[in-house]
Amino acid sequence: MRVVYADELFLENFIIDYILLIVTARVTGIWIKRIRAVLGAGIGGVYALVSVITGMDFMTLAVIKILIGLLMVYSTFGGGRRYIKLCLIFLALSAAFAGALVAVLSFTGGTAFGNITFGVMAVSFGVSYLIFSIVFKELGRHRVSGGIAAIVIEHQGHRAKLSALIDSGNSLSDPITGMPITICALESLQRIFDNKTLNILRYVHDPAQAMAEISRLRNGTYFRLVPYRALGVNDGILLVFRPDRITRDGITIKNGLVAIARQDMASGDGYSALTNAG
Repeated sequence: MRVVYADELFLENFIIDYILLIVTARVTGIWIKRIRAVLGAGIGGVYALVSVITGMDFMTLAVIKILIGLLMVYSTFGGGRRYIKLCLIFLALSAAFAGALVAVLSFTGGTAFGNITFGVMAVSFGVSYLIFSIVFKELGRHRVSGGIAAIVIEHQGHRAKLSALIDSGNSLSDPITGMPITICALESLQRIFDNKTLNILRYVHDPAQAMAEISRLRNGTYFRLVPYRALGVNDGILLVFRPDRITRDGITIKNGLVAIARQDMASGDGYSALTNAG
């Protein structure tokens, strides 16, 4: 019989829950602060520890496990319209991992979860992650694009409301922070910027030069340059800024970036921004 220590039990469950929460974020295209994933995983680790130490039967009931899962998702992602979707995806990922774990145990000669080692967990998670990656990649290919989302961008007390085309092919993000990037037409952001910044954005076409000139202004710290690659563009550079808040269809995205496009993006179709389908 394998002896499981309290710290080992907590650590095993913490690692599993943390990875599952991160994968949930990746699958849904939502950028989260890692500290919130740590908090959510910590709840799962504490639950596993308490349920074993106390030995109370009701702690192992399916309804209790589901409630703990819902709490972990809420702690990591918050509430909002997508909360139910996030819960379902997290629970599905957890079930897939548990199924893969049972399968790996049967192949390795284990008959109970007491035989679990870090190696078994790693293989099990790798199998379930591979399956979900393939499934959601295929779903992403067939996801319907062309819908319109209502976007509100707030910065330094100013607000701009615009319509954004939901583009499933848009996976643009900051390579350093992983923050998603929404592309907006400059004219739709006029209420956000002061006249000096607006003139620089309008008439200085080189992103690096525009960044240099904006940096001399008081609000220059909110801007940065982000490298990107696209069809026909190998080493492009985008001038982006980080607003105080982005709201999409009533859901607040606190950690997002906005790239500025000088040309009109709508072409008569009623939108002035591009956003991802996450």
